[in-house]
Formats: sequence, C-alpha cells, structure tokens
Amino acid sequence: MCSLLVRRSHRNVALAIVLVATLSATLPAPIASASGIHRASSAAATTASSEPGPPAFQVVASGLNQPRRLTLGPDGTLLVSEAGLNTVPPGCKDGSQPQCVNPSGAIAEVTTAGKVTTLVKGLPSINGGKGSRPGAAGPSGVAYVDGQLQFLVQDQNLNQKTGAETYGPSGQWLGSLLSAPAAGGHATLEANLGLYEGAHNPDHGAGAKLFGEQPIDSDPYAVVNWNAGLAIADAAGNDVQFYSNGTLSTLAVLPLIPETIPANSMGKGEPPHTIVAGAQPVPDSLAVGPNGASTSASWVGPTTSESQASTNWRPRANYRCTAPVSP
Repeated sequence: MCSLLVRRSHRNVALAIVLVATLSATLPAPIASASGIHRASSAAATTASSEPGPPAFQVVASGLNQPRRLTLGPDGTLLVSEAGLNTVPPGCKDGSQPQCVNPSGAIAEVTTAGKVTTLVKGLPSINGGKGSRPGAAGPSGVAYVDGQLQFLVQDQNLNQKTGAETYGPSGQWLGSLLSAPAAGGHATLEANLGLYEGAHNPDHGAGAKLFGEQPIDSDPYAVVNWNAGLAIADAAGNDVQFYSNGTLSTLAVLPLIPETIPANSMGKGEPPHTIVAGAQPVPDSLAVGPNGASTSASWVGPTTSESQASTNWRPRANYRCTAPVSP
C-alpha cells in the first residue's frame, strides 16, 4: 500500500520512496578512461578556505565511468554502479539501434582508502547517439544482501507487446535484476522487470500519452533490502516492485501528480494553452526508515521543453509505502 504520510504501525515495516529527478544536461560529461572500465583512482581532500564559506568536501575516488548509485558494502566499503562510457559506438544514431549497446557498464568497489576495484564488468550500457544529452543508460541501483551483490540494469526501448528489450543478444540483461558474489565475478539473472511490465503493466500507461511516452515502459533504477526481499523502484513503470524467492510482484503503483503545464512549453502549440495534467511520478530512489518513521519526497517535471538547456523539476509530495510482516 502506498499513501501520503501514513502513520507508523507496529504491524508494518515502512519503505520510504524518494522520487528524485535527474539533473539537467548542463552538467559536464563524466571522465572516462580509454580502457573502458575506469581507472586511475585517488583520494584527495580539498583545502578548506580560511574565509567563511561552504563546507569542504573530500574526494573519495575518481575516474569512475558515469557513477549512478552507491550503497554501503562489507567492511565500510562503497559499492558503486557505473553506467558505462559515453562514447558513441559506430552505427549508433539515436540510442535505439543494437549498435548503441556496449559492455562498458560495471559495479565497482571503493575502499576507505580510495582504492577502486571493478567487481563485475561487461554489463550492458546504452549510448544515446550523436547529439544526445550526456549520460548512458546502464547499471543503476545496487545493494549488498547476505553476501551477494544485487543490482539493476536500465532499459529504454521495450517491445510494446511483450516488454522485452529490443537490442538483441548484447542487451539481454537490460531491464533486469542481477546478482553476483560480493567478491565479484560473473552476474546471474534474477528477474526481468521489462517482461513483468509487458505482462502486467501495473500503471496501465497512465500519463504516458500526453508526454509522448510508450504505455509499456520500464527503467529499474533503485533497489533496497526490505521485508525479507528486495524492493525495486521502476522509474519508467511508475511503480515499486517486490522481489522474493524468485518472484516479482507489485508493491505499489504511484499516482499521477497534478502539474501545471504552460502553453507552448513542450513545443509550439503544445499545449496551445495552459493546462493542468497528471504527470508521472518517476520513482528512482528508495530508503528504508527505522521502525517505519521515515518519510520521503517526490519530484515531478519537466515544465519546460526538454529541448531547452534547463529543465525544471520540483518537489511535490511525500509518500510512504507499507507492507504487512508476519506476526
């Protein structure tokens, strides 16, 4: 069940869903190595100014290839998903061609000393083609559970009948939950969220038509250990899935959020006048609060044309989802 600011119950464990937006295309492109994985890493602290100002930050690791998500691993290490290189492969035009997929995605470990080690490599990464905004789609959410790495890989083009990926053999793990030993090694398929979306389409494509989206859409982006299983935020599916004992089920479908869309903000004559429409919530972060006390913020947007340099995303609502636990 998902609702607004639900009160805590001793019979429930609460999962806070944080819906956050990707930063706009004004960010600089990430640094990538020629080798295809990272490589030089360093630990260097910035020098604090003697004058009053913002707090100093410490660089824990550098040289990562488009890091997406991170979580704590064993012994205080950080586990980081790397979406892959942003180099346009030959034959890749707009991100939909099979040639756009390359095996540069990875899961990395960062020690407290700043040493970066690749634990899982060769994961699929989708490049958007020439002229696309910086940022590949690839490994995203990552969790450490019972000595195993559990991680997601994004997808961006689904067969509208089946939910299957459309890139061929090189993209077979797109849109999936994978696992690997904590020490690293080969990945194993756990579940395919795209196929689940094709079979069930939990949000029934709500809000997709207005913004030119496909009704069958899936982009798994965040995963946490929760309620003796895994909770997974599907940003494009607008829902949260629960994975346990080899089975996916829908934990919550997030409602559309009323959004004022100014005239011509999506292009000339689109819309012809200011309207209020239901915007998709796009969940892409999850957090588990102690004793169900945590709340979360949701974000919605954009309100300006995506062709413009700046896109506005604003916080709109707070959600908490609960699920019963055994007595």
